[in-house]
Order: sequence, then C-alpha cells, then structure tokens
Amino acid sequence: MPALQYSGLGKTSQTRYRSVKLTWPNVLMLFLLTLLPSFHVQSAQNTVENQIAASITPPPAIVPSSVIAVATLNLTNDVKRSRLVLARTAYEGPEDADVDLYLYLPDEYGPDAMKLAVFLPHFACCAAGMFGLQPEIAPGPRNNVQIISQNESVGRNRWRQTLTVALKDNVPLITGYTFDGHDTLDMTSSSCDVNFLNGKAIINGKARKHNLKPFPLSDWNERSVSSICP
Repeated sequence: MPALQYSGLGKTSQTRYRSVKLTWPNVLMLFLLTLLPSFHVQSAQNTVENQIAASITPPPAIVPSSVIAVATLNLTNDVKRSRLVLARTAYEGPEDADVDLYLYLPDEYGPDAMKLAVFLPHFACCAAGMFGLQPEIAPGPRNNVQIISQNESVGRNRWRQTLTVALKDNVPLITGYTFDGHDTLDMTSSSCDVNFLNGKAIINGKARKHNLKPFPLSDWNERSVSSICP
C-alpha cells in the first residue's frame, strides 16, 4: 500500500514546502490520539452519574396494610390514569406515624402503565386511625385532585388543609391552597384561601391579590405559602 503524502510549511519563511511520508499505522495512531480527550470526558461523566445514582435512596415500597387512602385519577383528560397513594411512613409506630405521598403518572408503555413521579416523605400527619386525623383524597374540578390533611378531633387547635393539584406539561403543580383553623378554648380562628392561577386570595375573610404562581408538588413544604398566609 503506498504511503500517504503530507505537505506542510517549514519552520521559517525561507523554508520551502516539503513532503513527509506517513504510513497507515501512523495515521491510525494520530486518529486514536484525537479521541483520547473525549474518552476521558465521557469516563468522568459516567463516574459522576454513577455517584449521583448511588447517593439517591429509592422510596420505600408501599406495604398494603400501611395505605391510608388511594385514588385512581384522570389528570390528563384522556384514557390514561394516574394514581395517588397516602401511606403510613415506614419504620414508625402505627399510633404516631406520619404519612408519605406517592403520585404515579401515566407511562408511555400503555394506558394502564404508571411510573412514580412524586414522592414526599412525611407529607402529612397523622396515620392514626382516629376520625378527623387521617389525610384524605378528594376529586377536584377540571381534572384536579385535592389532598386533605387535618386535625379536627384532638387538642384545642383544630385545622384542615387542602392542596389542589393539577397536571401541566406532565408536571404535577399545586394550583390552590386552603387552610382553616380555630382554637376551641379562646374561639379564635384563621383562614387562608389562595388561588395560584388567578392571583387572588382570601385571608381571614379579606380579599387580596398576589403574584404567586403554581409550583411543583415536589417542592411543597410547610413554608411554601408563608409569604401570604399568616
């Protein structure tokens, strides 16, 4: 096989063009050397991804006896179904356990296939079987779902909280928040009703406007509405 001919400039302006013979093994070696940086980058990227994957603790499996409430939902306005599960937090006693939230959304493998989209540990209190304590799931208007947590039976401070959740671009968003509470001894009360879609709210009976927007259910915590609700 004939050698390749390579023409290159000399080191000075007075040097004329010269021909250098490159054999096929040398060309192959040069080609492999050009790929080495990408190999190192890909290797480093795989190492980082593996470390991240190893650091993520998967949600605990749902034990059927721990389920507090479950609902099959139509959040996508088609034949596909979603499922919301409220289950007793694992590794805690049945009397004082919190409640974890699992939301499964439709998967691409078929109308009945689902995948876990949101997991919120210690989402609500309480898992005890007493009336007025356990969280509930209620259907909402226009393919929404309402997630209710409450204490309407124990102690002087009674309250009821409702999150309204809707699906937008396959992301579960909190679009509404309602809280009502009262003290059974001094008879004081407080309320907060926030609509994140229209910028309106009613705080302790008074109408207000706000600039808050719907936000992912996965970002929910007790401080999510502290800027508007007392």
